[in-house]
Amino acid sequence: MIRQYSFKNFYSFLEETEVSLLANKQVPDSNNLMALADGERAAKVMVVLGHNASGKTKLLMPLAFMSWFISHSFRVEPESLIPFETHLAADSDVMHCDVEFFLINKEGGEDIYRYELEATQAHVLREALYVKDKRFKYIFIREWYEDKQEYQVKQQGFGFKASEAKKARKNASLISTAAQYGVPFAMELVNAAESVAHNLSMEGKRHLDNNLLHESTLFYHQNNAFLEKLNTQMRRLDFGVEGISIEKVDLPDGGERLTALCRHQSHGKDFVLPLFSESSGTRGAYSILRYILPILEFGGIAVLDEMESELHPQMAIEVMRLFTDTESNPHNAQLLIATHSLEVLQFVEKNQIYLVEKNDCMSEAWRLDEMKGVRRDDNLYARYLAGAYGAVPKFG
Repeated sequence: MIRQYSFKNFYSFLEETEVSLLANKQVPDSNNLMALADGERAAKVMVVLGHNASGKTKLLMPLAFMSWFISHSFRVEPESLIPFETHLAADSDVMHCDVEFFLINKEGGEDIYRYELEATQAHVLREALYVKDKRFKYIFIREWYEDKQEYQVKQQGFGFKASEAKKARKNASLISTAAQYGVPFAMELVNAAESVAHNLSMEGKRHLDNNLLHESTLFYHQNNAFLEKLNTQMRRLDFGVEGISIEKVDLPDGGERLTALCRHQSHGKDFVLPLFSESSGTRGAYSILRYILPILEFGGIAVLDEMESELHPQMAIEVMRLFTDTESNPHNAQLLIATHSLEVLQFVEKNQIYLVEKNDCMSEAWRLDEMKGVRRDDNLYARYLAGAYGAVPKFG
């Protein structure tokens, strides 16, 4: 689970920016918070608000990027650039990002880790992993020495053969590389990184298209238990769909493809429509739940951009309720969303809201409870609309 992350010189964010899911001591306990082993509490739901082109999506992207880099960067071509962009006005081509997270250990407790990365698009300059005891101590530190044109790697219990660690490619994570060599702890870290489910690419939000729907159909076809859960949620969310099945359809050329079929009832009769004939809302829920259901089942974090673009705002709130309900979220999964839907302000507290604004082509973000004068009993919806907190469009 994520405690906090920060980044610098990443897309529209030039200055160092932190996103913390930890609640301060003044925040009362609620179903929106989970208790952590070290006495801290973390939000299960965090919302990002801001006007168009302010940087909301870019605030989410470091998590998607680090998830990919830790788990899959070994698979890219040796000369491929690392897929991110620095700020256009930056004097440096070096991007910094880090994430603090915890994993459940063999004794059932929580170990806190911190992963740090400094890189250009061409190669990693520094990569490190720390674990917290009384303080953070390194598990590995990998640094590039320009004068020697090589990496130096220090390890304490990481378990990767030193000669292989030193040869890790410039555009690949040491963790991703070690996992390919079967290093147990690296494989555990890759599994943790893959528990970040998101609808983002390095260009921004992935829009609802045939490719995304096909990926979802393949997922449900391969995971029948989640197809059943999908049907339960589609009925609960009142889409008028009695059930969805995945069928193989013959093609004229002799091949076949998977097709999602939606069953309806009307006037005592059953009829079936292919998913592509359904509303964008039905197709959107079909896709969004593909990210959410496994996270609720196994734990992790769902990072979703503009979920409401395909769903009614009230349905977006119902999705948020899945994360605050202990029955539907037994493993304290987390949800981080960027949205234009102000209705969500009726569901969250001020410590669960990040605001994003862009000035002079530079994005900045702050958590609402960091602002002076914001009361817990404020009408957040009305005051945000009135411009009291900033992060709203300025016309004229």
